Amino acid sequence: HLALGANAAYLVDAVAPTVSSVVLSSANGIQNSTLNAGDVLSVTVNMSENTVVTGAPQLALNIGGATVQASYASGSGSTALVFHYTILDTQSDSNGISIAANQLSLNNGTLTDAAGNTATLTHALVSDNASYKVDTTAPAVSSVAITSASGTLKSGAVLGVTVTLSEATTVVTSNGTPRLALDIGGSTVYANYVSGSGNSALLFNYTVQSGQTDVDGIGIAANSLSANGGTLTDAAGNAATLSHSAPVADTSHLVDALAPSVSSLVVSSPSTLVANTLNIGDVLRVTVNMSEATTVTGTPQLVLNIGGTSVNANYASGSGSTALVFEYTILAGQTDANGISIAAN
Repeated sequence: HLALGANAAYLVDAVAPTVSSVVLSSANGIQNSTLNAGDVLSVTVNMSENTVVTGAPQLALNIGGATVQASYASGSGSTALVFHYTILDTQSDSNGISIAANQLSLNNGTLTDAAGNTATLTHALVSDNASYKVDTTAPAVSSVAITSASGTLKSGAVLGVTVTLSEATTVVTSNGTPRLALDIGGSTVYANYVSGSGNSALLFNYTVQSGQTDVDGIGIAANSLSANGGTLTDAAGNAATLSHSAPVADTSHLVDALAPSVSSLVVSSPSTLVANTLNIGDVLRVTVNMSEATTVTGTPQLVLNIGGTSVNANYASGSGSTALVFEYTILAGQTDANGISIAAN
């Protein structure tokens, strides 16, 4: 018989498409190799030949030990079939998403080649992929504590407060600086964030101002931490939960930035005074009453006016109390018919 040439109307394809590989290929919204709630993971199933998809095939993923289903999204008629999965709240996977062997299913759909051969769905496993971790848990405040400058603080002293979070937290201050409200003597002041971004311990500082006092200890009320226009997030972009309990009142951090002041001056009559007149060798004592207990170092002096002449009374006693005593001994030749006086200041 005669030979029959190749007839394009009668092609032969009895080979079913097979899965060449399964690859975690991209993720919309991923930060620092970590997915957050709402981020969309794309998984590409590479086939041995162009494959037509109908219906809604699925691919089972392992996220933190739980099985979830990625749904077919695109690629019909090509060799690269893309499946999508949207990360949900509360999901977590610190090792990275994985895919066990043979997790591709038709789910009442079809995968066929142009000849109608149904695809073979078996495939190798995809190990934990550290480039696709999952973290939908926001950092939370574990503790708030005053961690530096103990004792009684005076004007200019820097108070350090450490806010410890449940995980490493990144602080961004381009639009504002996070702050922590403090109670000093019944007044609210703010300690500003200064360091610690990328760690779980964030440091806030406050510089004590002149005139401030707190005899009971600096207080920090519950929920005193605020972003103040800044941001506090974990590696996945989860915004930190800023609520916290009130620390126990700390009486080891008091504030006294109010300088002692002179309340009054009192001249004491010496026992040798005769007819309201001081004589040579008599010792005049002047008590300087202060607004609070005052410590004296060195030899302060108090200027007296005796007969138009300025003389100095020297500090004698009283350090650590509110009454500081100054003494002056009358010298030969001194006279004051109107009485000794002390000018202001």
